[in-house]
Amino acid sequence: MRPIRIAVYGDVNLNIIDGSSIWLTSLVQVLHRIDRTQVTVLRKAPVRRDLVAAELTGLPRVELIDPPSRAALTPTQALDALEHSDQLRRFDIVVLRGYELSREAVARPGLAHRLWVYLTDIPQDAVTLSDDDRAHLHDIATGCGRLLCQTEQLRSHLEGITPAAANKTTLLPPMVAPTFTAVGDTVAAGSAAVRRLCYAGKFAPAWGVLELVAAFGRVRELHPSLELHVAGDKIHNPPDDPAFRPAVEAALTSTDGLVWRGGITRDQVAALLADIDVALSVRDHQLDDSLELSTKLLEYGAAGVPVVCNRLPMHTELFGEDYPLFVDNVDDLAAVLSDIVDHPTSLDRARRIVRRVAADYSYDRVADRLRPHLDRRVPDVAVSSARPPRVLVATHDRKFFDAISTHLQHCGVTVRFDQWDGHAKHDEVASAALRDWADVIICEWALGNAVWYSRHRRAGQRVIVRLHRMELDTEFPAAVAIDNVDRVVVVSELFRDKAVAQLGWPADRIAVVPNWVDTVTLDRPKLPGARFHLGLLGWIPHRKRVDRALDVIERLATDDDRWRLYLGGKLPWELRWVWMRLDEREYLTAQLDRIRESPVLRRAVSIDGNQRNVASWLRKIGFVLSPSDDESFHLAPAEGMASGAVPVIWPWETAPQVYGRRWLCADVDRAVAAITATDWETERQAAQRYVGEHYPLEPVVAAWADLVLRPAEVAAA
Repeated sequence: MRPIRIAVYGDVNLNIIDGSSIWLTSLVQVLHRIDRTQVTVLRKAPVRRDLVAAELTGLPRVELIDPPSRAALTPTQALDALEHSDQLRRFDIVVLRGYELSREAVARPGLAHRLWVYLTDIPQDAVTLSDDDRAHLHDIATGCGRLLCQTEQLRSHLEGITPAAANKTTLLPPMVAPTFTAVGDTVAAGSAAVRRLCYAGKFAPAWGVLELVAAFGRVRELHPSLELHVAGDKIHNPPDDPAFRPAVEAALTSTDGLVWRGGITRDQVAALLADIDVALSVRDHQLDDSLELSTKLLEYGAAGVPVVCNRLPMHTELFGEDYPLFVDNVDDLAAVLSDIVDHPTSLDRARRIVRRVAADYSYDRVADRLRPHLDRRVPDVAVSSARPPRVLVATHDRKFFDAISTHLQHCGVTVRFDQWDGHAKHDEVASAALRDWADVIICEWALGNAVWYSRHRRAGQRVIVRLHRMELDTEFPAAVAIDNVDRVVVVSELFRDKAVAQLGWPADRIAVVPNWVDTVTLDRPKLPGARFHLGLLGWIPHRKRVDRALDVIERLATDDDRWRLYLGGKLPWELRWVWMRLDEREYLTAQLDRIRESPVLRRAVSIDGNQRNVASWLRKIGFVLSPSDDESFHLAPAEGMASGAVPVIWPWETAPQVYGRRWLCADVDRAVAAITATDWETERQAAQRYVGEHYPLEPVVAAWADLVLRPAEVAAA
């Protein structure tokens, strides 16, 4: 079993108990749950107290490294130390937390593309985001391997700032330690009275601690037995508010009924919560637009403690609009607490809600989500001791091939790309130099690249061509010197037969390797209203039959104005080979005229243009259409299915073979009927399962590795 070697460094002092240090120790413990990992943690500062990092001591496959100096490391010093450690351990992944740290790290070529960057300390709204910030975030997104995002909202924010973030983001949500869940398992329902409140965390102006203590004091005047237990010792001292720290210290030490526990370990906080009736997490309105989710909120929930929190979109999405312990304003906290103390009947329902939500953030659940990303980054494959072949990939569009090339690289193969500017345009001198370097040439798309390389291959080289449906409508396949091609790869047996019949290529030279679907990246929560949104991803040329999609949406939107159709993909005039054909231009112009002239279609149809970030676009799509006359595979509906959309597929020739018959619709009438009558939740879950079972990545990349590394075995098979 090949290990996954991971370095972890946060611009975080593990001597201080706060959200950042808890995050780092949680991440290491989550990674430790993934059996192939070997984790090296670089400390920012020498150990002065071990309340936080003690959780990592003695963990197998986890190594803690002290900083090389007695002072806390600067970002530059930390990166120097990581590079030195990398020379000894050769990390596969380097996880960093911190904006300034990451800005410097991506400028170091030795680390850049192995970096998995976790960012929260960035401007989280358009007002505070400067042009410099945009440029820096673009550089980070371009240079790193992955961007780790705490919430779906933060992921959308980053992807909106820079297109370079598309397809590089991975959710790393708050992580709740099992000690809290263990406490929650012992909590009995039906508390007779509210006696003990709790706040755990840091003390900063926007965290509402002074307001919380004041509200507690007012309620305690009516309920003298009420107690407030407070854990934490990180008290901010803001330069613009010098009175804040003394006020907090006075409140913590002089408030009747307040028990200040000081800085205690996470396990001690969990033990404290076993005797708490209600937890408090109410912050100032200046944090209402935060894109982060409080880990402490989820820890309270896992421990079975109902929590009073702000009514924010992120919280209502988690707990539901009718969660009984929301506070609309920090000034209302005293009134809400009084009501809870006087009428505790709502606490059982609140407890059930927060426990159910928090369960999705356990270490094990987060590890399960991270595991496929790590496996994809470092496949568990043996690397041959012999020199592997040098592989050149020639293509104008590598979107279908990046995962395959990554897998080949992890098999020890050196991969280079000859990036063509279009179907036939390239730098011939550069192509010739790359050809002379390569042992194996893969032509992704059978276009001008396949023609050129099949006619210019050197003796002893192997040429592999992947043929898609689109190329059959061009002149290029017929011009390929097929006798100089060792393998043609297609996605299905029926399409292989079609290529043999139409092109006369020898059947024994054509290998079938199905498409794969990125189920990991595409699985994102749907946006509100997605249930009524149709999507057609790629609507040109004519054979894609956008007219059928317009027929469907016109029928639906005439009766119910919630229905929408979103057209994603390049516009007709952006594909020269389409726009230069008179019949294509006339057909597509007629469809655009139809949209413009119909009041229903004008309102219901959105032309979204080319989608670099398909995963984000699909969040708003509830039904994905495939109304084509002819396809070989049609990846778009499979991507939609992986996102949780229900497919609506016309019976083009290979559709039953690719997608089965469950979602086939013979015509517009049947499509409309299926869309309106479907049990959307049931069908979208079934669609996700179908794609996950039929088109996983692993068999596809393994088949390509065989084609490249073991051609004799493939030929014999």
